[in-house]
Amino acid sequence: MSNTDSNTQRNNNWKERELGAHWVQQSSSGKKYITGYFTYKGERVDFIGFQNDNDNPKAPAVNYYKSEPKEQKKGAPQQAQSQEQNQDAVSTPSEEEVIF
Repeated sequence: MSNTDSNTQRNNNWKERELGAHWVQQSSSGKKYITGYFTYKGERVDFIGFQNDNDNPKAPAVNYYKSEPKEQKKGAPQQAQSQEQNQDAVSTPSEEEVIF
């Protein structure tokens, strides 16, 4: 097998094993938080994560919460959208919610 074929196979293997992704965001007040998604049983689940300020060493560093698309959160009627459109519609927390 050539080197190019080996790299292609390796890249395909990673794509098949991918569960999701996350991005570090920053609020207008400068606080950081995480947004992202993962795929569970073929369904996309959007999430948001905030730093845990608990001093307990056994506490998690980040707490994650399921996030609804912006359209649903604002109470707008739900329209049929493609999965690609839904991928960009993760809600953003208010200033009070952002802790990292």
